[in-house]
Amino acid sequence: APLCYFLYHLLNEYSSENLFFFIELEQFESFSYASLGQQLATAQHIFNTYLTRNSYFEVNLDDKVRRTVTESLEKKNAKTCFESAKRAVYSLLESSYMRFQNTDVFQDMVNQCGELTAHYNDESRAAAVNKLLAYVEQQHLKIYASGNPTAVFQSTTIRRHELIKSMIHEFCRTLVGVEFNYYTPDTSTSSSISEEESDHNNGSAPGTKFRHVGFPNFGNGSSANKKR
Repeated sequence: APLCYFLYHLLNEYSSENLFFFIELEQFESFSYASLGQQLATAQHIFNTYLTRNSYFEVNLDDKVRRTVTESLEKKNAKTCFESAKRAVYSLLESSYMRFQNTDVFQDMVNQCGELTAHYNDESRAAAVNKLLAYVEQQHLKIYASGNPTAVFQSTTIRRHELIKSMIHEFCRTLVGVEFNYYTPDTSTSSSISEEESDHNNGSAPGTKFRHVGFPNFGNGSSANKKR
């Protein structure tokens, strides 16, 4: 749960990609791959997402680190290809965490979560996830409040916002054990529309409402056992 508050801070610092990248590297290192080819394909996907110039989630690492990763991938050294990148992004996260400790959000985390522990109750987890949902809703309204959002925001901004929504959803599902939907049916109309159609229509299509914070549905199964 505390990790949600740190992610909220990073989102406002425009550096959430650092945490997403670090988490992906942790998962990459711990996963058992069926073949070297599968491992290399996954490594290339991570590289394309976070280390390619002008990607939506480009991490601010120096060229030396990028070259080291590229050379390792060319040599098919998938096992250790991200070692230097992981150290570099961890350093960035440490700097962000130092700033995080001096924010009101950090105090909110302390008040809601108390002492650090391996498990948090449903109330603490709900409050943590709702913090992220509040951020997403705020950004959603900024982008889609006007009838024609593309006239105000570049398409890249809209695309990044939608990708962040997806990554936050996966973050909450797999690491916090909380499952939710961003949209909830609007029972005041007879129209029915899927979440994907709602996204396609910039989140303002009839028949849906953006889900307000306070209504996460807690998931069951293996994901619910991973609480942070």
